[in-house]
Amino acid sequence: MLIDSRRGVKENDVQAMKLLDAAAVIYQIILTKADKISREEREKVLANVEGFCKKHQALHPRVILTSAEKKEGIEELRAELAGFI
Repeated sequence: MLIDSRRGVKENDVQAMKLLDAAAVIYQIILTKADKISREEREKVLANVEGFCKKHQALHPRVILTSAEKKEGIEELRAELAGFI
């Protein structure tokens, strides 16, 4: 599940998470646009999202921060996806 790191988890994201939990579909949160916020904001958003991980049964506990523009987290994301194959 892609979530804009500038916005954090929104109500529609929570609803989607509940549906995935109910369907027993494993999913993972990828925070996008990490380059658009400060390091302090990143830490806050990451802590908030990790809190959601504890509340949702099917949610993979590892959250990945990414920035396509600065290529941050992209290799980590690719490695994670390769692990699913």
